[in-house]
Amino acid sequence: MYTKDKKTLLKYCSAREEEKFVVPDTVESISSNAFNYNRNIKSIVFSDNMTEFDSIFWYCENLKDFSFSKNIKSIKWIHSIGYQWVGGQGHGGNSNIPLDGVTIRGYSGTVAESYARDNGFTFVSLGKVDRLLGDSDGDDSVTIVDATVIQRHLAEIPTAVYIEAAADADQDGEVTIIDATAIQRWLAELPTHEGIGEIFA
Repeated sequence: MYTKDKKTLLKYCSAREEEKFVVPDTVESISSNAFNYNRNIKSIVFSDNMTEFDSIFWYCENLKDFSFSKNIKSIKWIHSIGYQWVGGQGHGGNSNIPLDGVTIRGYSGTVAESYARDNGFTFVSLGKVDRLLGDSDGDDSVTIVDATVIQRHLAEIPTAVYIEAAADADQDGEVTIIDATAIQRWLAELPTHEGIGEIFA
């Protein structure tokens, strides 16, 4: 079931027997809980027009294969695809039960890669996306937000988007407060590391 303009998927029938679902290209968003209780689906391919992923897979315990386009900017709610929410059933009430064997397919240099890495999922690269050095939030620009994203990451404060490769502004192989400072200096047009704001390999 879709909205009239086909931009929102409202409901995926829980009785459908297909193991794979490819979200139509017209779809930009999926309603929360649209896939509840479908135990047949095993993999899903999101459309190029979907830039955000949210909580929509409750009780889909066999769904462990997710393919994201290069346009994905935000992946939220870790339990939605990495965990199943179990009510009772011998688990002492509501609890998050880790699912084994989750695979994230996406483009290197996007949040799909960092999300998979941060949560211990298998990542399969579908290709590489060019990134600007310093663009740690993946919005194709370098702003003060990118420095803030790095600071939040270092402080272990959750952030919706974090792309480690782009966050390594000084290209020394690790992300530290120096990278946030380098971005701030670049924005203030002060001397800093070369390459910030440019496409990097």
